[in-house]
Amino acid sequence: MDGTSYYTTHLKKFNYEGIIFPKGYNVFQINDSSGFTPNIEDIEHVEKIIRRSIKELNKNLVNQDSGPIIHKNLRKYKRQYFGKFNEKGQKVISIGFSWDKSRWKDKKSGVDKWKTDELMVMDGGSNYWSISINLSTDEIIYFNVHGVG
Repeated sequence: MDGTSYYTTHLKKFNYEGIIFPKGYNVFQINDSSGFTPNIEDIEHVEKIIRRSIKELNKNLVNQDSGPIIHKNLRKYKRQYFGKFNEKGQKVISIGFSWDKSRWKDKKSGVDKWKTDELMVMDGGSNYWSISINLSTDEIIYFNVHGVG
């Protein structure tokens, strides 16, 4: 079963807009049952961590020569949230960020595919980046800005 058959939750707040993908969604096309569905409180918590940390985390401006500066444009990115448990059983939320949501609209049906399908992007610089946060420790365990290709 692919991820398009799963129900997602759309959040639209003042500082962010995103989609919560449910437990069981096959992230990166891998069937893995070790996930969980993040709740709204989880999302608000990770968003606070990101807002508090992103400027320092992004100080080297990796792959942002020709794209948006991430920490200056944080609220303009659309998010996709995925929940997983790490090897210690702690909750980790991985978030994919996308600058251009129009790219993900199906021209025939008008469906916003970023709301139903995991975005798989190679390159794109700071238009696409990702982060993972351990909810138990409030630690950012992964931060990656896509390459420029």
